Amino acid sequence: PASPPRTRGSPPAGSHRASAAGNRRASSAGRRPSSTGAASAPPAGWDEPVSAMHVGAHWEELTDVDAGLPKVWMNFEAPFAELPPLFLPPEPTREDIGPEPRPEDFQVPSDQLEEVPELVLPEARQLPTWAPPEARLPMWVPPCEPRPVGFLRATAPVLIVDVSGTMNPRINGRFREVKDVVCALLEPDTGELATAAAAFDVINFCTAAWSWSSTYQERMDLLSSSQVFYAGRQNGQRPRPASGRVPDKTRSGTCLMPTEPDLLDDARNWVDKWPEAVGNTNMLSSFQAADEHWQADAWYIFSDGQADDPSLCIDFLEARLRHGRRVPVIHTVGFFPDNVNENFSGRRYLQALASMTGGTFQEYDKHSARIFSPTAGFVKYNLQAEPAFDRVERGWAEEQLRAERRKNMRLGIAERLEVTLARVQAMHASLRVTAAAEEADAALADARARYEGELADAREWNATCEARTREEWDSASAGVRARNQARLDAAAAAYEGAHSAWEAAFADAHAAWQAEVADLEAGVGDEKGGKGENEEWACQPGWSSRCTWSLAGH
Repeated sequence: PASPPRTRGSPPAGSHRASAAGNRRASSAGRRPSSTGAASAPPAGWDEPVSAMHVGAHWEELTDVDAGLPKVWMNFEAPFAELPPLFLPPEPTREDIGPEPRPEDFQVPSDQLEEVPELVLPEARQLPTWAPPEARLPMWVPPCEPRPVGFLRATAPVLIVDVSGTMNPRINGRFREVKDVVCALLEPDTGELATAAAAFDVINFCTAAWSWSSTYQERMDLLSSSQVFYAGRQNGQRPRPASGRVPDKTRSGTCLMPTEPDLLDDARNWVDKWPEAVGNTNMLSSFQAADEHWQADAWYIFSDGQADDPSLCIDFLEARLRHGRRVPVIHTVGFFPDNVNENFSGRRYLQALASMTGGTFQEYDKHSARIFSPTAGFVKYNLQAEPAFDRVERGWAEEQLRAERRKNMRLGIAERLEVTLARVQAMHASLRVTAAAEEADAALADARARYEGELADAREWNATCEARTREEWDSASAGVRARNQARLDAAAAAYEGAHSAWEAAFADAHAAWQAEVADLEAGVGDEKGGKGENEEWACQPGWSSRCTWSLAGH
């Protein structure tokens, strides 16, 4: 250990070694110290410095000497006669008290904590998606040519219907189709005669010819003759005729009848109830009956063209033309048996009749339809492939065109078809397109308002359900959190108590040590109270507890 600091009256450094060397020299010389321990002069050479080499040399000389019992030189002169050094107890440390309590030693195990219930939000109501309603404005679709045979090209037509045996269905005739076509033309509401004609008559022919107007007049005359005696006399008035109509009398007494609904309906029933197709095909008889209607402007012939007297009919027409007599325009509609060739005699005959008078010929096809094109005229139109939306617009155009043609007929206006169609198209733009656009805007606004309302309801419902669920979860988890917090607070309090006790134990130990040190230092001061000032070096508090004194030095 390091040498203590030297104070006034302290021995010189190296005195311990000098004492050891002197003892060895005294032993080798055979000297005996005084048994009384009285103070005497140190042996010779005490104050001489002794080096390690010198001590080693003497030690080598004394290896073979019998030194006998060891002797100790006791020097009781100052300062060695003073009190021994003061040994103070070690200062206690915190480690001496024990391990310091740690917070982790007081943590509550996770299995002792209750799990907070999981917050499970209810399934939200799906928000509505905005889908604007389809806004499709009407497009102009030209009307089809009126069925079954197109636009009527006359205002006072005579319908000549073939009801002979060649039209019988048993021999591949098309009698039923002929009746359907004529009945469609005579329809009081939608028929072409009700739309574009002012007067008409119907003639059925086979071996002979029969006029509907003649039979109608006979029936009306018979009815009138039975009612004239009573008409008007019940009220004391003069008798009146049974009908207010003034018939168009011809040279033979037959007449064209006006296109009034009840007359058209009566003529339609007359044709529809015709029993069957029988007899010869005497077409000339129908020409002679139709020729009685001098005000007729067109003849419409519905036949298969297999007349028994085609040459007579041609001669009849040529004779009238040669004598400058007026011949109505003849339009022919062919109802030919199935699978006939283009050179069929009936087809050629009907085509010849139409060409003689500047009329038209067409072969009836119930599946055929034509629409009017401003550039190409009437072109074929596929009704089977027509979209439903176009069908609606085409139906509107046909109905409106029919109404305009009826108005022209009522007012006596002769107007070309192209002009009427252009006016109907302009009406479509103003009445259909504009109205549809306004309806589309209203539907869009209504759909938007309905969507906004549904969206607000869904959001409010979701918010209410979520708030209610969170409230229930807060209520259920509040108790769990409170109990867990109580356990954590108890653990923290236990840690604080243990740590405070540990600190208190250390403070007590340290206070006890300080008291003990104070007592020891106070006792040494009492023993030194009577010494001289040259003896103050004996107890130095800073090093006395660590110094080690050799036995030879004492």
